[in-house]
Amino acid sequence: MNNGMTILLTATINPGNTIMMMRKDPVERMNDYEKALCEWVRVSHVATIVFCENSGADLTNLKRAVSPDAASRVEFLSVSGAEAGSAKGKGYCELGTIDLAIQNSSFIDKSDVIVKCTGRLSLENTIRVIEQIRCSSFDVMCTLRNYLSFADSRIFAATKEFYAQYLMPLREIVDDSKEVYFEHALAAAVGGALRDRKRWRPFPVLPRWQGISGTHGRSITESAATYARRALYHRISLAVYKR
Repeated sequence: MNNGMTILLTATINPGNTIMMMRKDPVERMNDYEKALCEWVRVSHVATIVFCENSGADLTNLKRAVSPDAASRVEFLSVSGAEAGSAKGKGYCELGTIDLAIQNSSFIDKSDVIVKCTGRLSLENTIRVIEQIRCSSFDVMCTLRNYLSFADSRIFAATKEFYAQYLMPLREIVDDSKEVYFEHALAAAVGGALRDRKRWRPFPVLPRWQGISGTHGRSITESAATYARRALYHRISLAVYKR
């Protein structure tokens, strides 16, 4: 069971010339982040949230959007450096953001598990997902696809040891221009952890997304019917994994 858990929301308000990204307007992206952050803050099951932004943007408006009674649960970190990695793509930059958050966050320092989520997105079923994470034992929890070669990096949960020993050492292989994505690095990190007899678990409950894709610029908010179909396939996959 994982009680010491922090939600890490990664953010790039001004992506500059980052390749392979359609939603680049800083104003639009700021609005996305504000909407998603407010959704996360409303969930009482989420004890602590770290919002880490990597383009050095002013976070004043985001801080004001958090209600005073919830302010103590949210830690804001603003760093620079996204532009330096823009030629290698958003995944490379995001891994750098995660690393900086782990090094600088007081909330993460006191936590056992980090639940990383793309900061512009939220979940329709946040409470169910968070409760399942909290009640599970694992070293890394994520969704694997494409013959286990591709992991959904929008949300995953892992111990700090997994981040340090397995994921962060693979940052330099990530290069969107070469079609080597964050998702490939995360899947490879899971493979490395499994070789060392660490515990991987799929999400017991399929996350139901709300928001707009930064890569494609399209809504990823799902209808009830679409989610139901995916959830059924997910349950079948869970049964297969357990065999």
